[in-house]
Amino acid sequence: MSIGLDPRAFPTVTPVAPGRGIERPPNGSGTRVLVVESDPGLRRWYRQALADAGYRVDEAPGGEEALERLRDEPAPDAMVLEVELAGMSGIELLRRALVLHPGLAVVFNTKCEAFKAHFGTWGADRFVVKSSDLSELKTALAEVLTHCRS
Repeated sequence: MSIGLDPRAFPTVTPVAPGRGIERPPNGSGTRVLVVESDPGLRRWYRQALADAGYRVDEAPGGEEALERLRDEPAPDAMVLEVELAGMSGIELLRRALVLHPGLAVVFNTKCEAFKAHFGTWGADRFVVKSSDLSELKTALAEVLTHCRS
């Protein structure tokens, strides 16, 4: 039995998978994130995954390049970085970045959980161990951005 409603009058709604909603940047899309990762393949993967989640992603292959961007360009909303970088360690980059931009949200994303105990990493807002599943990284990033904006 038809009740005479035109289905074109109603917008199509795409359901969001449970637990996936937090991956969107808070307050809409376009939040700028600087990804500092020495591995070019991982850097591309993070860039694509974070862009798919609505972030605007800048990238740097090492600490010196990241520091140059932090000095010469407007501050990003957040930075995701590896501890072990060529030239300048992620720990040294964190220290210098927070001098330039004290309110910068920072997520360490590294393969070695032992670095979490290093006092130099404690200035970061979150510490995530690298995984093939980027949901923890995306969740940590969304949380630090929400925390830093409130």
